[in-house]
Amino acid sequence: MLDLHTSTAKQHLELSRKLLIGGIGIFMTSLVLLVVLTFPGFFLFNALEETNPIRTIQLMFSSMAWVVHAITPSVILVGYALGKTSLLKYLPVASLLWPLSIVINQFTLFMMDGVWYGGYLIQYPIFILTDILMPVFLIFIWEFLRPRKSHQEADSVAKKAQSTAA
Repeated sequence: MLDLHTSTAKQHLELSRKLLIGGIGIFMTSLVLLVVLTFPGFFLFNALEETNPIRTIQLMFSSMAWVVHAITPSVILVGYALGKTSLLKYLPVASLLWPLSIVINQFTLFMMDGVWYGGYLIQYPIFILTDILMPVFLIFIWEFLRPRKSHQEADSVAKKAQSTAA
């Protein structure tokens, strides 16, 4: 591990960046898991008990989506911080799966019951954070960190320059 007291400013900046990115992922995973533990009835259920087959499929998708929403920010962002930059391409899908499942469920319930169940956002505002703000923030992080074509071109030019100089 890099000794922060003897490291150069560039090394310190790089380590700080990695710790920050990984820390954001771990924080977001912790946040979702704490919300799940606070409201277990909302997240932990048997989808197969539903009598409507469409709702059963949606509830299974929803269960899978919140698990992805809970786990993948830390896996992707810690992996990215450790140098597995190819994981970053999965962040948009992982970020939007849960909100997509909520929208599908809300729309289906409205079509079936004629009632909009979005009031949970007002009754339990913490869900604004996990259902809306967290996915938006993860997309922002992805947009900021994702490789650009101009970066790839610059990298290839630098590699060619190094190989010709050697």
